[in-house]
Amino acid sequence: MDENKKYVYIILTAAISSFTMAYASNGLSVILPTLASYFHISNIMQNWIVYIYLLILAVTGVPLAKLCGKYGLKRSFKIGLIIFATGSLLSTISFNIMLMFLGRILQAIGSSMVFVTNVSMITAEIPVSNRGHALGINVTGVYLGITISPTISGVLVHNLSWRFVFFITIILAMLSYYLLNKIDDEWIMEKDRLDKTGSLLYVVGIGLLLYGFTILNT
Repeated sequence: MDENKKYVYIILTAAISSFTMAYASNGLSVILPTLASYFHISNIMQNWIVYIYLLILAVTGVPLAKLCGKYGLKRSFKIGLIIFATGSLLSTISFNIMLMFLGRILQAIGSSMVFVTNVSMITAEIPVSNRGHALGINVTGVYLGITISPTISGVLVHNLSWRFVFFITIILAMLSYYLLNKIDDEWIMEKDRLDKTGSLLYVVGIGLLLYGFTILNT
């Protein structure tokens, strides 16, 4: 494959996936009352539809970064997209709150894998002369997702259904998968063994800390 074309695929894949994960994180705020009404849950419970995603995203970032670098960025990125899309599908078809929570957990795990690999793919493949531009496009995807996701979600829930708020993320995730699949390269970043004890302590410690702040907030 032509090097310039490969660079374009990598940048587009990273930017679209960053937009998608930011959308999944920030786009639910406007539809929480609708979800609370549909699932017949309290205000505190409805907030956990957002909190559980952010909590898992925070606690899994460091351990998954090590694992993804060890087993291959491209492979991990694709697995992350599949896990995320599976979670989005479960959220789309949810008929009770437990299925919704399961979908959000899978979304968060997949999103964490994508977040820790997309920037690494850019730095591993894009030349230094173009790397700043590529990273800027990727960051633009993140902030664009954060900024316009409430508007998109509001339009979808008003004109169609809350289910389409989740369904659209499946399409975007599969688009990223399709683009990345056109690249044959693989990138291995870490060869050291994973510190299982340290990773476990990190997950438990950060998880309890964030859970405590969440409880105080509610």
